[in-house]
Amino acid sequence: MDFKQNKENINKEIKRAYDAKRYAIRKSLRPPKTWKSKYRFINDGNGSGKLVHQAIVEKVLGRSLPFGVEIHHVDGDGHNNANSNLVVCPDHAYHALLHLRTRALEACGNPNWLRCIRCKKWDDPKNMSSYIPKDQTTPRAEHRECNNEYRRNRNRMGGNELRG
Repeated sequence: MDFKQNKENINKEIKRAYDAKRYAIRKSLRPPKTWKSKYRFINDGNGSGKLVHQAIVEKVLGRSLPFGVEIHHVDGDGHNNANSNLVVCPDHAYHALLHLRTRALEACGNPNWLRCIRCKKWDDPKNMSSYIPKDQTTPRAEHRECNNEYRRNRNRMGGNELRG
């Protein structure tokens, strides 16, 4: 009885040591926690806080922001909280539209143009068909020729290879 119990204890100790070594190796392979927030926070001391740009806008307006309002940083720098760099967006759709138009302006010089989801080229929306997918706020656009080619290739391959 003692031999069997002793053997079980030894096996437990070996397993515990093995698990500890595995955990140490696994822990050493993790990347360091260097994540930093894009935005600055004000800590109120109760374990919660507020974003600095929200506090600035509320102070300028003289009231709290309604639910669903988002604040856009014009230059894209979340740490630049100057009044001239903040735009109050009524909802997420408008905020997404600002980002879409900014990307278009930087890429092709025209904020009204859209990017084809097939060939990735920017073009006038008159030359494209666009739609807004369910559960999304930004429009997707594609050239008719690109869509026709995509469908031809999908039909030729049976449809399974091109689906994601």
